[in-house]
Amino acid sequence: PSRGVDLLSDIQRLPFEHDSFDLVWCQHVLTQIPDDLAAINEMCRVLREGTGELIVSAAQDASAKTREFGRADKHPFGFRRIYGDDFAERLAGGGLEVRPAGHGLSEAECARYGVDSDEGFFICTKLASS
Repeated sequence: PSRGVDLLSDIQRLPFEHDSFDLVWCQHVLTQIPDDLAAINEMCRVLREGTGELIVSAAQDASAKTREFGRADKHPFGFRRIYGDDFAERLAGGGLEVRPAGHGLSEAECARYGVDSDEGFFICTKLASS
């Protein structure tokens, strides 16, 4: 409550009606949950068709395919996976139209704000009848 949290929920099973939201923001979550494909499907389900947008980013190694670890990695971040160049395909598989986007920051701005210079994000919209 002190952090302004109204609801705690499992992203793999969201407690909302279909077509409920115009915006879902998912930043650095999908690498740390057991079933990312269930979460992608759930976020798509709760987006409003045609107007809803999902903004998503995750740790990526664009030179490889997604690597699944099978459990939380023992390294500092506890990742269950690192996404590869197939991340957009994984998002699209959940019924989303996927557009890559960059943050447009210079190297100096990335250093100042603590943003990885090679990390982009995706803006996704729900496909009709998903």
